[in-house]
Amino acid sequence: MSFKAAKCPNCAGDIQVPDDRDTAKCMYCGSDIIVREAINLSAVGINLENIFRLADEAVNSGNHAEAYNYYTKILESDPENYRAWYGKAISAGWQSTLANLRLPETITGIENAMKYVPEDEKDELKVKAAASLNQLSIAIYNIAHDNFTTHITLETHREFIARLQLIITVLEIASLYKPDDQEILKNIIVVHQTCLQKYTNKITFDTVVLTASFYNDVAIKIQEVKKKLQLLDPSYTIEVPSYRKTCFIATAAYGSAMESEVVMLRRFRDHCLKNTLMGEIFINVYYHFSPPLAALISKSDALKAMTRFLLKPIIYLLKRFRINPTQTI
Repeated sequence: MSFKAAKCPNCAGDIQVPDDRDTAKCMYCGSDIIVREAINLSAVGINLENIFRLADEAVNSGNHAEAYNYYTKILESDPENYRAWYGKAISAGWQSTLANLRLPETITGIENAMKYVPEDEKDELKVKAAASLNQLSIAIYNIAHDNFTTHITLETHREFIARLQLIITVLEIASLYKPDDQEILKNIIVVHQTCLQKYTNKITFDTVVLTASFYNDVAIKIQEVKKKLQLLDPSYTIEVPSYRKTCFIATAAYGSAMESEVVMLRRFRDHCLKNTLMGEIFINVYYHFSPPLAALISKSDALKAMTRFLLKPIIYLLKRFRINPTQTI
């Protein structure tokens, strides 16, 4: 008995078959194959539609790893097959774990699918991609949130925020593919709001929260998405709370809400400005306009230095009046 190189017509696996038999079993997918057909197929190529059928069956059964392998085989034969690129991208995403979020691979795969899709099918693929990315983001968000809230520490909070940022990126791409999808825009806001929340460990009572400058960036992004939603639904509204009543611009300039100069300014606001009508008006105006300015300052060393220079006279006067930064906040 001798064996010859062959290719399974069902899964495209490279196999060896006995040439003295009419049929054999594929060692990869277990299907019955006709020996002569498999040998001929090895010479001329694979039946892509059969592979797509197997891939679709794997997706429908939730076996994304198997589907991923099928799509990879198709791309080995046809590197510009947009359906395979798209299927492989989504299959990669659904194989994500918290230790290995494969969302970047998903994004790259969809970009390749968009590159090769015929122009008259591109809009349909964009709608399909937007829906898939939205569903994938929701699933990963729920897993990440449940994992983090069962073990809240400073380190797990950093990891959680990094995952949320990646999810936001995916949702923003989904929104580019389908700009009028309100559900996607609302999900972007939900994930941003999750970033803003303060979390407390119920056992140790340790509390974690975003830094002021990061909080400001997220708050600004929520406002941007809010405007997009209001163009689609004028009745939509949402409020973004101020960051623990901090001094946005001073925090951005000095780098931390706990710097003595920032604490001094905060105490001046709480114990002096709030006691007068003009002071209250000033505070309200300040909190309306300061977040975007603070975000700009936090990204520029030159603007930080300039802001600290402008605040020096105020800091000097507060020290003269003995506004003690070491008092309880």
